[in-house]
Amino acid sequence: MRITASIGIALYTADIATPDALMVQADLALYRAKEDGRDCFRFHSDELDLKIHERVTVAAELRAAIERGEMRLHYQPQVDLASGRTVGIEALVRWQHPQRGLIGPAEFIPIAERTGSIVALGQWVLDEACRQLNTWQRQGLHPGVVAVNVSAVQIKTQPTLARDIAATLARWQINPHDMELELTESVLMDVSQQHSQAFEALRQVGVRTAIDDFGTGYSSLQYLTTYPVTRLKIAQDLVSGVNSDGRNATVVRAAIRLAQELGIDCIAEGVETKAQADFLVSAGCDSAQGYYFGAPVSAEQMTHRLRQQSPRRKLASPKLTVVA
Repeated sequence: MRITASIGIALYTADIATPDALMVQADLALYRAKEDGRDCFRFHSDELDLKIHERVTVAAELRAAIERGEMRLHYQPQVDLASGRTVGIEALVRWQHPQRGLIGPAEFIPIAERTGSIVALGQWVLDEACRQLNTWQRQGLHPGVVAVNVSAVQIKTQPTLARDIAATLARWQINPHDMELELTESVLMDVSQQHSQAFEALRQVGVRTAIDDFGTGYSSLQYLTTYPVTRLKIAQDLVSGVNSDGRNATVVRAAIRLAQELGIDCIAEGVETKAQADFLVSAGCDSAQGYYFGAPVSAEQMTHRLRQQSPRRKLASPKLTVVA
């Protein structure tokens, strides 16, 4: 057995009122050591106190923000590489903070997961995505599959997750096959065997499931045979190097071939250049998303994009000949 230690260290000063206060500082430093990879030591500092205070403040504000309606969904198109048409949309949460402006998920999702707010936030994201999809469908617009992200915390602590998802889909009259849940490889590995029934419950609901950031997580591919996965999303870290790093290109080709062999869909994330898109086409990838095709935008802007490519608009084009 190999035993390691994570250590937090606090130094006594005249400003520390009690031994308990000193222990609190050491405990905060200990958690910093664990966050930094474990098997290391960290000293307490004023900077750490400030970060903890900011985390607590953000956690409290986030809970209120969900209730006050400050959360927003932006939508990034997923396109067919052959035609450039939108075949899916990923819903990405943002926080419209009254003082700080629009805040990206990297600043508050980890805090939401630590404090448990991710359950309420995840439910809001799903409900809003379904409401918007219902609106598009009633307008005659068909964006394809709408994807939302799911946290390991939701699977572990929300035993009614599948039931809640089914109820939300029914409330907005959404076909389960039009909704996709994205989980990272680390989420799949983090969820222990005792939670495997949650994936079976999701399969019974009928929603699609995708492995996000594929290729950057665990090396074991056993989960591909264990969980009902319908799509692989090749990570941006791999896609960004396909034209400059032969190893990246080889791994991306292998991931695409793996998806084809398994009979599941494959999409590349983070495409930013035409050269990357051309490589993916040559490698046999069907679809992609990234800033080259479109940044995440508001629902209103995505509605405009969908109208631009709607079949009705194309029928009105003088270049199209309709044969009855």
